[in-house]
Amino acid sequence: MPALEKLSLFQNRLSGQIPPELGAMKTLKQLYLDFNGLEGRIPAESGEIPGLTELFLDANNLIGRLPVKLTQLRSPVSLFAGFNHLDGPVPAELTAMPALENLSLEGDQHTGHIPAELDMTGNLTKLHLAHNRLTGPISEGFARLFLLTTLDLEENQLTGSLPADIGDSRNMRYLNLSRNQLKGPVNSLPRTLDELHLRQNQLTGTFSAVVGPLTSLRKIDLRGNSFSGTLEGVYSHQRLVEIRLSNNRFTGAFSPAHRTMYYREHLDIAHNKLREIRQLTEWEFWDTIQVSGNQFDFTDLLPNAGLIHRGLFSYAPQDSLVTRVTGNGTERMFSAADSAAGNTYPWYRNGNALNGANSASVRISIHEPVAEYYRKITNDMLPMSDAHQHGQVNRCHLCR
Repeated sequence: MPALEKLSLFQNRLSGQIPPELGAMKTLKQLYLDFNGLEGRIPAESGEIPGLTELFLDANNLIGRLPVKLTQLRSPVSLFAGFNHLDGPVPAELTAMPALENLSLEGDQHTGHIPAELDMTGNLTKLHLAHNRLTGPISEGFARLFLLTTLDLEENQLTGSLPADIGDSRNMRYLNLSRNQLKGPVNSLPRTLDELHLRQNQLTGTFSAVVGPLTSLRKIDLRGNSFSGTLEGVYSHQRLVEIRLSNNRFTGAFSPAHRTMYYREHLDIAHNKLREIRQLTEWEFWDTIQVSGNQFDFTDLLPNAGLIHRGLFSYAPQDSLVTRVTGNGTERMFSAADSAAGNTYPWYRNGNALNGANSASVRISIHEPVAEYYRKITNDMLPMSDAHQHGQVNRCHLCR
């Protein structure tokens, strides 16, 4: 086929090796072999097609490294070779491809550092290197890629802090640095972001400082870090549809004003230190709401009971509430402020139920032996399969 320009064989059941004879098709511009069962190495002859602009080899069982000849082609615009078993470092020679716009090597087994030379790939718009074994810091320079809209480095072994200049990027829409070993403060991020994913690192900073300026955000995932501060800043982000902030150190309340978050779909603020939440039933588009592991009492949770019947509200268990201790020279009284209608308050001493102790507080003589007292607050209006799982536990110690 001496004039063939496009060969599309993707999503079949092809097996075996890629025929090296394809390199003889000098007129070929687009080659799609992705989503098959091809094996072996990428033939070096693939780098002998001078006008090749698009090469899709992803989702096969290819091994080895990218051929040097392939990385020296000057015509490719899109190179997709991810979700194979390719290994070795990400070739620095890729940076010499003047037309390269889309590069995907995600889901392979690449090792070593991210080539610092990538910041010289002037036309690069999308870079996918997620799910590899890349190490070392993320070097500065990505902000110099004026056309870069997507940077995906999820689930590698990257260390150090975020590049100081990352916030200077002019057109970045998607940034995913989740599941690495990054740490330290997040000082600035691209203001143009639609999606921000920083899950499971060791990053710090307040919500207002990190997220406040990002007014174009639609999806945010900060789960499993050490971000802190209050969440008032989230209310003004009208475009947000997914908010995933669990396992951080956020405090205060989650109380958006009426109709300020109309199009929200996913909310995950579990396992923080939040103490107040407003009624969320007025928003019609919720798919999931996760608020467990905070310090909400039933006064906070009961107004949202209607969400339970829709199967989207996860609220249990909650952390222990603050216990108030009062008393005099002969006794101590332990209590907590949760007086929602329908509460029950069984008290326990060293794990054993106290007979007749089923009120919001309990009085203990100071002559009692040293023990641990706690109560488990339950409410049948928030049913769970195990009552203990939605109990509010207050622990207090009596010492002589």
